[in-house]
Amino acid sequence: MATGSDVDRDPEFPRVGQHIDRFLLEAELGSGTFGKVFRAIDQSSSGIVAVKVLRPASFEMPERVCLFAREINVHASFCHPFIVQFYCSGAIGDRYPWFAMEYVPGRDLKKLVERADGKLSVLDACSIVNQLLIALDFAHRFPPPRGPFVHRDVKPQNVLIVGERHQYHVKLTDFGLAKNFETAGLSDMTLTGTARGSVEFMPPEQAYDSKYAGPEVDLYACGAVLYYALCGSHMYAFRGDEGLSVRVNHVLQRLIVPIHRRRSDVPAGLVEIIERATALDRVRRFRTAHQMSLALQEFLTSAPGRPGT
Repeated sequence: MATGSDVDRDPEFPRVGQHIDRFLLEAELGSGTFGKVFRAIDQSSSGIVAVKVLRPASFEMPERVCLFAREINVHASFCHPFIVQFYCSGAIGDRYPWFAMEYVPGRDLKKLVERADGKLSVLDACSIVNQLLIALDFAHRFPPPRGPFVHRDVKPQNVLIVGERHQYHVKLTDFGLAKNFETAGLSDMTLTGTARGSVEFMPPEQAYDSKYAGPEVDLYACGAVLYYALCGSHMYAFRGDEGLSVRVNHVLQRLIVPIHRRRSDVPAGLVEIIERATALDRVRRFRTAHQMSLALQEFLTSAPGRPGT
């Protein structure tokens, strides 16, 4: 996470109590390396929105500015019930591009799992990941020339959750690494051999090179997210204090903890789905988000009773 010192040093950067266009900034929701996110009031409707603004430090790295512009372009393409809705974008003067999007008043999947003492019911975990897969299927099949898109950073923190137990509703967010995978290599924004994404949820091939990543990396991440939702732990054998290079090595060496070591009541049919989604052999994995979604639905339909309720 960025420290915020770059924001403090720049008096032109927007702050709580100030306006961006028609949006009155009410509170800071989060801050990362690329941007700062605010809760704001849309004074044209009195509705609540979220506004993301590119941080000052990002201007020292032109690549980040390009990535932010691409995030706006990708996110603006979507209108889907399981994806955070994009509203509009602009810039403050000739600096600080921003965009407004749907404000989701819930919590992300990571926080939801933590509040559930480290594990969700089988039913809730499958329902959440199934909705995530439906959103990704929409992105993966988005028509050219703008699409199709791959997210490349599917993880619990980017899966927002509203509603209550057995009625959770998913909103996929943060398209900062998303790209058109059919035109991979044309933008020159990602060097060959560069790893982008979250190590805990990426397949080995993404750790080697994310430039030409396609839908398969999102499906692998969905398997890893399902494992996390059920166990409250990453599937790799991280201790928690390793550096990035050590974590990447865990991914490349496939140092995975079998799910039954962490939770013994996960049904065999669901373990099989997770193992197929995260298989080293890409031929064994699911080919599409729709295919994996159907497998989850079939598991829930065929399992005796309602598992994990």
